Amino acid sequence: MVLAVCLALAGCDAPWRDEIPEPEPTRSAVLDTIAATDVGERLVLTASVATVLGDRAFVVRDVDLPDDGLLVLTTTSTGFRAPDLVSVEGTVRRFTFAGFKVPFGLSGPRPFQLFEGRKVLVAAKAQSLA
Repeated sequence: MVLAVCLALAGCDAPWRDEIPEPEPTRSAVLDTIAATDVGERLVLTASVATVLGDRAFVVRDVDLPDDGLLVLTTTSTGFRAPDLVSVEGTVRRFTFAGFKVPFGLSGPRPFQLFEGRKVLVAAKAQSLA
């Protein structure tokens, strides 16, 4: 009896299947990675070097980063140049020139004014992908 019911059901086509609309493709907005990342969180990104501000400070640009780029600070000299493609892993911090000047050997405050009070990436690892 159970076998007969299974065979009968298997042969029937469910008429409601034709009524289910196909999902329409959606466009997702570009996500600003930094806006979506909290201070203190780890972040890994791949981006191109836009500007070198010192031996251990550079700005990267990518489609999912702020329009004016993301400041990256490293504890060692990188030797990166624009437009090197780099992979960077580190922790998101809130930037103050006074707080980062000595540990990262930053020269003068002028090149860093744009980043004052903003989120930056303090890199534990930074490597060129070239």
